[in-house]
Amino acid sequence: MSNKLLNVVKSIGVGALLIGVSGISNLLYATTVDTVLAKGYYNVLTNVIKMHGIYKDLGEVRGNGLVYANLQDFEGDGIPELYMIRSQNDENSIGGYVESIWGYKSGKAYPISSEYNNIRHRRDSRDIYMIKIEGKDYLVHRTQLSHGHGKSPYDNVSIDDIAIYTVKSGKLVKIEEVKGLWESTVDDSLKERKSFTQIQGGKTKTITENTYNNLMKKYTAGTLICYGEAGSPAFSIDTSNGNEQLMKFYKELDNKANKANASIKDVYSTKSKEEKEQIGRFLSNFPYALTDFNIAKYNDHELIKVGQINQWHGFVDLTNGEQVTSTIINERYYAGFPVSTVDKYVYSLFGVNPDINRTTAKDVCHYYKAKDKYYFPSLEYGAGMLKYGTNIKNMYQLNNTTYCITFDLYKVDLTRLESWEDDWTKPYSNWTSKQKQYEELEETGYAVVKQVSQNGKLGWNLVEYHKDGGILSNKQLEALQKKYK
Repeated sequence: MSNKLLNVVKSIGVGALLIGVSGISNLLYATTVDTVLAKGYYNVLTNVIKMHGIYKDLGEVRGNGLVYANLQDFEGDGIPELYMIRSQNDENSIGGYVESIWGYKSGKAYPISSEYNNIRHRRDSRDIYMIKIEGKDYLVHRTQLSHGHGKSPYDNVSIDDIAIYTVKSGKLVKIEEVKGLWESTVDDSLKERKSFTQIQGGKTKTITENTYNNLMKKYTAGTLICYGEAGSPAFSIDTSNGNEQLMKFYKELDNKANKANASIKDVYSTKSKEEKEQIGRFLSNFPYALTDFNIAKYNDHELIKVGQINQWHGFVDLTNGEQVTSTIINERYYAGFPVSTVDKYVYSLFGVNPDINRTTAKDVCHYYKAKDKYYFPSLEYGAGMLKYGTNIKNMYQLNNTTYCITFDLYKVDLTRLESWEDDWTKPYSNWTSKQKQYEELEETGYAVVKQVSQNGKLGWNLVEYHKDGGILSNKQLEALQKKYK
């Protein structure tokens, strides 16, 4: 593996893919292509993401998702193709990946090729390179394998082959193969033999080792996109910063395909340090209890659950200085908190008072209300071990008081830390290095918030919260602006 790739890869074990980030240099390509072409490829990516999601976990491949995408000009005609890698599980939960290429012709995007590489059934390695030669991009698969089951007496065998592909007339074609074979005996004679061949146009010819080395150097001098482990069905993924390469590429394509509305401005950079911290702390109230929330059709139990969960985590004190009243109901312990204190806290977050008599929705937190107390059930042992950090990316102004905030949500498993005594309500950008030590990107989402006055001071109310809302497109932002104008 190249030193450049080693610097960015986090090795994460069996069953993973490793995607290099060196393709980031091609991101600006998305801003130079034809708008209609960009829209066609943007729609293809959007459909793939809707069906499979974006792969960003830092662990074994146990799910599906788009991992890598970029534009490559295989035919050298200035009309690039869309190249993608998508992780996909098989029935054995080890999975593999789908490598696909899309083209563009007559105003439409169309599929050129799609190949599933089953990790479980491979014992060789499969590295993927992208190389540009004389203005054309070429896809290179490098296969390496060593074993001790050769034809006696040459038991030890090592193979190092490459296959070079390009697109011609809308079809993926293999234009060349270069093969290297090393064999040796295991007895005292230590005999060795080696052979090198080149296949072009269906014709095979023997080449020298020097020619072989020069061809290998030529075709592996480009961008290493995917790295495979020989000898075991293992690949690894670098999805650092929430799969930054893919996220940036997708947004660049969106900006080209769907011109951003100039009236929707990202004002986050204009906010003071204190304002940013206040907004971040406000948003820290919600990831534990809410997934998809809209104040226009809220469930009162959801509002109360926010208070219940955050009290449990120690983010808010709902006792109002009173001694907590405990009781047992149906053989389960419950703790009582003043209705007035809980309702006040809920109102400060949402701008409404909960009314459990209003809603017909299902109780999502199994509490009781008796006289002047809410009785919350004790949570199961081990609850509260996960903490979240909200990393605000953008803050788009929708009207004078309403904003759409996009964010990445990071999680930390407290059982991996020596000390749990940290402030987990502060925004992710203010986390200490210790807090970030075992971070994992959990979700990419967005929230709609409204600026309000609370006791004469600036405050916020939650309007919408979408924990895994994905990357907001320019069209979605325009729709939100119209909705809240």
